[in-house]
Amino acid sequence: MKAVERYFFGPVAAARPWLLMKLFLLLLAFDCWVDLTPHGGRYGVGDFNVAHFTWLDALAPTPTPAIYVGLICFAGLLAFVNAVGGVNRAALGVLAAVYTYAWTMSMLDSYQHHYLLSIVLLVFVFYPAVTARIVAGADDASARALPGGRLSAWAYHATAVSFGIVYCYTALSKSEPQWRDGSALQRIAPEGMAPFYEYFVGSLGWEHDTFWSLAGVSVIGVQIVIAAAYFSAPLLDRGLGWVKWVCLAGYFGATSFHIGAEHLGLEIGWFSYYMIIAAAVFLLPGGIVGAVGRFAAKPLAAAEAMLSEGASQSALVAAVAAAGITGLAGYAVDMPGAAVGSIAAGVVVLTLVVAIHFAKDEHQRPMPFTVGAILAALCMWVAFTGTEARYDYYRFVGGDHRRRGEHQQALDAYIKANDYAPEDNNRHEKEDEMRSILGLPLRWSGR
Repeated sequence: MKAVERYFFGPVAAARPWLLMKLFLLLLAFDCWVDLTPHGGRYGVGDFNVAHFTWLDALAPTPTPAIYVGLICFAGLLAFVNAVGGVNRAALGVLAAVYTYAWTMSMLDSYQHHYLLSIVLLVFVFYPAVTARIVAGADDASARALPGGRLSAWAYHATAVSFGIVYCYTALSKSEPQWRDGSALQRIAPEGMAPFYEYFVGSLGWEHDTFWSLAGVSVIGVQIVIAAAYFSAPLLDRGLGWVKWVCLAGYFGATSFHIGAEHLGLEIGWFSYYMIIAAAVFLLPGGIVGAVGRFAAKPLAAAEAMLSEGASQSALVAAVAAAGITGLAGYAVDMPGAAVGSIAAGVVVLTLVVAIHFAKDEHQRPMPFTVGAILAALCMWVAFTGTEARYDYYRFVGGDHRRRGEHQQALDAYIKANDYAPEDNNRHEKEDEMRSILGLPLRWSGR
């Protein structure tokens, strides 16, 4: 039992849990807005749905595009507030619940890594209360502080174990003959790279099948090394030399593996980016992570100090304004449910600010949450206006209605898609096709 306690409650550099939480939440915010919302139009088609858990089908309403997009926008805003503004355990709990419900409510979202993200978000609730001032070295006051800028963080170590289990499972799942002989790897390799692979194999003097079999088996080996590194990560800041080398091997293995996954074009969302961040935070030496943490924490620490000087009454007024700004940003997004989800996020932040004000909690100040909400609203608006997320959403919706013969709904969606279409890509022909079927004047033909 003592060994288990030492493993989970031993010291870790304060920068590690702080960086992991901040970077994951920041990435999650843009992941929600840019990558997840475009798929919201598929939800509730024909009033049919299959949830990830049967009890959800019985208790929850049939998902709709507005419900899904609203939940995802809400999750993105709350993630951003906790990443850039203040961190609040109750808000993190709400974020974990909403994000988890958003993907579990329908099998349309079949990304397995969302299970892992939900676990990570839940465990974040129990992370130590590390502020930017502590990481930057401007504030040594911490109930869990240990010498050398370290602290005890069992939840952080539990996160490392969770990642180790994931890599163990992925290695085990590749023990099937189709993977070990390389045939599965060949099927997912980009077609355009075939000549390069053939040239590479020929230059080594290997047989074609031998190369692919070695490639398949090597992937299993790499994932075992990565798993061992994550299981060793809780010991990394304790001066054990062998742990550093195991973790470095795991870092380079994880980074190369996920860069390779992106090269293969696997449809796994932004999963590789989360895992590359995790590898850097968990597996790189403490000196590197600490330096990056201090660099990132100093401007945030300065902002925290400045915002902490403001009166609570000013924060309350600003929180009301922030709630309105988030609602306006959601309305400007012009997607079903975005305004409602954004207003709900603003209300949560306002409620949080009011609670902090009346609780007189000396460890939390309300103004960082207010400023974080305003920045979140601005960044959400930029994320939608600066990417093709809205165009993708409406063109997907238009295509679905077109295939079902619902021409008026398809036309409405294509009009929206063309409103947000990039210069080099549009649905002009599809819109005019629907207009022709409905006997309406063409909009784009002849231009």
